[in-house]
Amino acid sequence: MERRGDVVARETSALEALRASEARFSAAFAASPIPMAITTLAEGSYIEVNEAFERQIGYNRLEIHGKTSLEVGVWPTPADRAAMVAELLAQKGIRSRKTVFRTKSGTLITTLYSASVIEANGQPCVLAAILDITAQRLAEDALRESEAKFRVLAEALVEHSPFGILVGGEDHLVRFCNPAFERMFLYSGAEVIGRDPDDLVGIPGNAEAVDVSRRVLSGETVRVTTVRRRKNGSRIDVEVQAIPMFSNGVFIGCFGIYQEITGRTTPR
Repeated sequence: MERRGDVVARETSALEALRASEARFSAAFAASPIPMAITTLAEGSYIEVNEAFERQIGYNRLEIHGKTSLEVGVWPTPADRAAMVAELLAQKGIRSRKTVFRTKSGTLITTLYSASVIEANGQPCVLAAILDITAQRLAEDALRESEAKFRVLAEALVEHSPFGILVGGEDHLVRFCNPAFERMFLYSGAEVIGRDPDDLVGIPGNAEAVDVSRRVLSGETVRVTTVRRRKNGSRIDVEVQAIPMFSNGVFIGCFGIYQEITGRTTPR
C-alpha cells in the first residue's frame, strides 16, 4: 500500500514542475518580440499583454486590464471578433490570418494574427500573437501601383514607338505586334499573330533570317543590319535587334525591334 508520504512527495513534485513550466511560459511571453495578448474566450477581457503588444497598440496593461477588446476598440467591429472566435473554435487554432486592428491613436494596422485556446485563471482564453505587417503591406501596395503605372507606360511606349516590335513565344510564333510593325511591313495584326516571322518578312531563299532566329532561340541577343520583305513583296532595309526573354532562367520567348534604315548600304 502506497504511503501517504510518497503521495505527498509526488504531488509536490508535480506542482513544482507545473510552477516551473508556468514560469518559463511567463518569461517567454514577456520577453517575446512579437506582440502577444491573453484574453478570455467568452468576453475578450484582457488578462495579460506583453511589452511588445503595449508598444504596438499604444495601451499599457493597466489601461486595458479587465476591459474587453471591444470596449477598448481594438477590433474594428464586433463582427470581426465574432468571426475570429468562430474560426478559432472551428479550426482549433488560427495561423497567420491577415487581420486589421485599431491602435490607441485610432490608426488601423494590418497584422498576421495567430491564436490558440488555452486555460488561464480556470477559464478558456485566447492566446494571440499579432505581427504588424502594415509597412510591408504599404510597400507591396506601392510596388503594385508602380508596376501598374509602369505597365501602362510600357504599353504606351510600345504602342506609339516608331520602331516595329514583335513579341514571340518559346515556339517563335508571334504573340504580339505593334502598329509600327504593321505599317512598316503592310500587315494587319490579325495576319501576323500566330505566324513565324521568318515566313512573314524573311527573304525567300536567304537563310540569314532563319540564322538570326536560331541564335536568339538559343539565348543570344542578336543585332544585324539587313533586308526584310513587306507583304507586297517589296524589300525594306532594316536594323533588327532580336532579344531573348527568360523567367527564372527559363527561355519563354523573344522580341524583335525593327528600325527602317532605307538609304544606308545593306547586303542584298
